[in-house]
Amino acid sequence: MLKNKHKINIPLLILQAEKDNIVKKEGIDVLCETEDCKRVILKNSKHEIFMERDNIRNIALQQVLDYIKECRSKDKSKIF
Repeated sequence: MLKNKHKINIPLLILQAEKDNIVKKEGIDVLCETEDCKRVILKNSKHEIFMERDNIRNIALQQVLDYIKECRSKDKSKIF
């Protein structure tokens, strides 16, 4: 499973839908074994997180913005 995950050398933010019936949790588990992976599980959400109700979509969007800000503060040499 994910035989090339060792090639990932950038920070990862995984937004996982709690009620996703398309993406398998086990695949996300393996991907999040990489060094710089942050996983956020969005309660009561389904597969298409950015097409969800406003309250769920807004949480997801805020997580993305916060993660970009966090990455920028860690490594100012990269452009995010």
